Amino acid sequence: MDTKSADAPGSTAYKRLFDARKHWVRALEAYFSPEDFRIEINACIQALRSVTFVLQADKARIPDFDQWYGAWRSKLRADARMKWSVEARNKIVKVRDLELHSKLRASLVGSYIESEVPTLQAEYSPRITTAKILAEFRSKGIPAEYLKHSQLRIERRWVISDFPEAEFLELLAYCWTFLSRILNDLQNASTGAPPADGWGLPPCMVDDGEYRSIWVKVSTGEVSILDTVSSASITKECRDPTNQAAVLEKYGLAGVPPLPKTGNELRDMATYFFEMAKTMLKVDGHHVSIVMLFNQSKQAVFLELRPEDRSDKYRMWRTVASEVKRIQARALICISEAWTATIQQSQPFQHAAEVPNRGEALNLIAASEDGDGFAFIAPFTRIGEEIIIHEHAC
Repeated sequence: MDTKSADAPGSTAYKRLFDARKHWVRALEAYFSPEDFRIEINACIQALRSVTFVLQADKARIPDFDQWYGAWRSKLRADARMKWSVEARNKIVKVRDLELHSKLRASLVGSYIESEVPTLQAEYSPRITTAKILAEFRSKGIPAEYLKHSQLRIERRWVISDFPEAEFLELLAYCWTFLSRILNDLQNASTGAPPADGWGLPPCMVDDGEYRSIWVKVSTGEVSILDTVSSASITKECRDPTNQAAVLEKYGLAGVPPLPKTGNELRDMATYFFEMAKTMLKVDGHHVSIVMLFNQSKQAVFLELRPEDRSDKYRMWRTVASEVKRIQARALICISEAWTATIQQSQPFQHAAEVPNRGEALNLIAASEDGDGFAFIAPFTRIGEEIIIHEHAC
């Protein structure tokens, strides 16, 4: 987000928005300290509410302000969350602190699809054991095959009675984004142009609950520590010509065809990286699971996934989804090895890894924000130390 000069119209409103972001981040850091959390969310709410106050105080310096802001005022009054933020600020200032409730939401994560994740939310006692929570899930008739490869996610959530379905910081983040749209549209006050979209949440305000959660592997009952995902952009060492030459020589990548130009940029990148991956697989005898995220400026962030078991994979892809939101990625390419097998009708829950005569393949999946997507697969066989890669399918 760009800042405004100190004397520009609306500059104080921008400062209040920055202050709200600062208190939001501090509230996240203090999530398990109720008193500190309360202090920071109160400050965040007051900073958010003051954005429109100081903006209106500056109206004399903003051309056609009344007409422009009138349209936004109607949107503010029609939005239940923004109306709540006004009432919440008044309550904090004039009456008392907000009444907060701390809930635990338990989810049994054994699928990549959110709708297939059983969830329980209740005001559990802090003394409740994971065994008791698991017993509640088992009483609902969840198949043993699902439990075997699941992780129990226990997420603490601060909520208020007005919006019990929304986690409190998520509610404040919504209000922050709404106000950012107003300030970003300030440049259109005298032009009548359609409202701008705003900036979206800054990376420091993107949180899908990882900071508020503990994870437990159902198969062992042990707390799961996610230290098997690494994230890095292209480092200075990777750009070093000497290192690049060494990599090209080791893998013989000079022979990989250049990036094709078919007019479909995502498919061209997927084809290029898949050819490169096949070459590296032949040399190393294996290929790590890697995710490449591309932002608007086409810079890449690399995530290496190192799961210990299948339950780790379900959790890791939620971490990848969070990273997509955090950096506002526009496209994704994932390359990994995979087991292949024919589905057995008599064993619908059996995974390919559990089939004795399973095969191997190199797999690529690519997707973009506009809905474009591709999947490449290249089965391969091992003859001694040599890898024979077969034609890949799309």
